[in-house]
Amino acid sequence: MRKVPIVLKIALLLFAAIVLGGVWCWFLDVPTSFAMLREIYESAEARSIEKQREAIGLDPRQWQTPTKEIFQQETLNRLCVAIANVDSKEVDNLLSNKSDFNEANENGLTVLFFAYMEGDFPSFVKLLEKGAKPDIPLSKELRVLPGRVAPQKGDTILSVAPHTYGRFRYFEQASKHLEISK
Repeated sequence: MRKVPIVLKIALLLFAAIVLGGVWCWFLDVPTSFAMLREIYESAEARSIEKQREAIGLDPRQWQTPTKEIFQQETLNRLCVAIANVDSKEVDNLLSNKSDFNEANENGLTVLFFAYMEGDFPSFVKLLEKGAKPDIPLSKELRVLPGRVAPQKGDTILSVAPHTYGRFRYFEQASKHLEISK
């Protein structure tokens, strides 16, 4: 009788374990690849973000489009939608209207602060050039998506931007447009 080398025995045992493990995972419907795990994670994350977005008044099908009126002026509401959808042509069109870009809602939120929170730097700069003031304080804490720091009552862009990762250039632009009272 011929002796089977130990290396071959180990290889056969490993092969049998892999086959049995694969059958067992298939039977229990356990994800067996990184691609499947990533897909499960991303779909769960998307569902939870959609629910969170609905809870704070945003359209869950689009990234940041407000589902309700934020301001009294219709032009400012349309401007927020254009900023949220990164529609620079519509932003330019709406900025050509004569509007008070410093109108604040019941939370003290202005269109400039909205552009800051959306991360739309070009619209932020255009609003500053149209006279939007960066030093208008919030009257209430804002509700934001989890994982983001919520601006607090009394915060302005000038107090929040320098401490937010990747947003210092907003502070630089805002400080250039600050009116200093003498």
